[in-house]
Amino acid sequence: MLRASAAATDFTRCETRTLPTVPRVTTTGRGKKQEKEGTPSSASVLSHGFADGPAGGTAVVRSYKDAADLWHTLYRRFGKTGEAETGEVSLGMDHLAVGVAVNLAGHVLVLTQDMKASGSNPEGKWLSRDGTVLTEWFEIPSMPIDGARFLVDGSMVTSHWGCLNGQFADLQTTVSPLPEWLAERFAAARVTEAGDPTRSAGLLSKSSPLPGSRVAASRCQA
Repeated sequence: MLRASAAATDFTRCETRTLPTVPRVTTTGRGKKQEKEGTPSSASVLSHGFADGPAGGTAVVRSYKDAADLWHTLYRRFGKTGEAETGEVSLGMDHLAVGVAVNLAGHVLVLTQDMKASGSNPEGKWLSRDGTVLTEWFEIPSMPIDGARFLVDGSMVTSHWGCLNGQFADLQTTVSPLPEWLAERFAAARVTEAGDPTRSAGLLSKSSPLPGSRVAASRCQA
């Protein structure tokens, strides 16, 4: 059996969209208006992503920008039937969510872009299922990332526009090269893409390809 055959869960690359400005107020007994808890009505931009866990349930990460142009990132976990298991857990400020994934141990890898400086490197943070912080933010130098997914050995493989580009062992804070067997399979798919797209798709499907891999294979550098 192929070592990646159980890697059936997919990440969803985060999307960024503009939110309508909707008043979200309640009236107290004295007639004073108070803003409800949650994303404030002044938040204008939202980036969000989600990933299904191998044991069930869904991890959700989202970022929003407030009226002062400051980014806030939140994590939340939902159970198998959609019930909320946690409230919204703050992951701090100055980060834009770009991806999230859950491995076999149930640990959550959150991928973000540091918004404090232009041209900054992606950053990651490991969480437990309930949002407890397992590592601090760590920098991922010289490697664009917009998503990740798990392998059956408990590690995560990262990607950029469907191109696999690195691996993180469980709770690891430094990126490693792709496993040789996975790099060879993805390279073979890129080669056959030029001559026979159906063969390329077949090679990738054996290791549960990332969404868009068939198209992205021709864009990835060898």
